Amino acid sequence: MFSNREGPDQLHAGALLTQAWQQIVGCRHAVRQQGVTPIPLLRFDLIEGRSESDVRKIRDITHDVLIETLQVPKRDRYQVVHEHKRSRMIVEDTGLGFVRSDHVLLLQVTSRPRSREMKEAFYRLLVERLAARCGISPDAVIENFVTNADEDWSFGVGWAQFLTGELSTDLQAKARIGSPA
Repeated sequence: MFSNREGPDQLHAGALLTQAWQQIVGCRHAVRQQGVTPIPLLRFDLIEGRSESDVRKIRDITHDVLIETLQVPKRDRYQVVHEHKRSRMIVEDTGLGFVRSDHVLLLQVTSRPRSREMKEAFYRLLVERLAARCGISPDAVIENFVTNADEDWSFGVGWAQFLTGELSTDLQAKARIGSPA
């Protein structure tokens, strides 16, 4: 029979588990360089038909731009590519006069708060690099940010590692006092 009450044994076991996890994961992630803010999750929506090489190039360029503009650590890379049949994507121009091709790219960046300047630099630099290195027209790239907070991330084992302290950044202190990121 289980009880809702935690006794000394359960508390001790929980503390030991937390301590073991921090030793395993904490060594690598507990302290981040000051000014480096981790982990956007990127979702790429593309019309099917690009080669593996082209998709890899898009992902690599996007990651390089993240490192440059959003100060993301090099090894914080979370990218998911979804390829769709042409008939499954309707991407109009919102009255802006853009001509969309089958090279359209929808990029959603789920991220902790970023400044307006960082986002604008990301938007601009990404389309410049994709045009120069992949031949993708800037009119074909749609980017948006979905902002979330520390409690919105779990990197495994059902724990919110930003809240447990296993992952931390200088943004946590700013977020607690309501400062803009």
